[in-house]
Amino acid sequence: MGGSRRSMAWAGETLRRLMMPEAEIRAALAADDPVILRRYLELHGERLQERVQEQQRVLGSLERSLTEAILERSG
Repeated sequence: MGGSRRSMAWAGETLRRLMMPEAEIRAALAADDPVILRRYLELHGERLQERVQEQQRVLGSLERSLTEAILERSG
């Protein structure tokens, strides 16, 4: 029982660090069906992937902008 409680606490903290919404964390940890749990985790994984893709787009835009500024300075 104690190990299970520690596992749930660890899972909750990990999901918070991954910025999963609190309501979804509670629902996922309360799930009594592995399929439902998996779906919550998949949905959040999709959000994380979207964030990474957006950050990569911003980084690419930043690189282009800074490269233009360097070329203007040196040209």
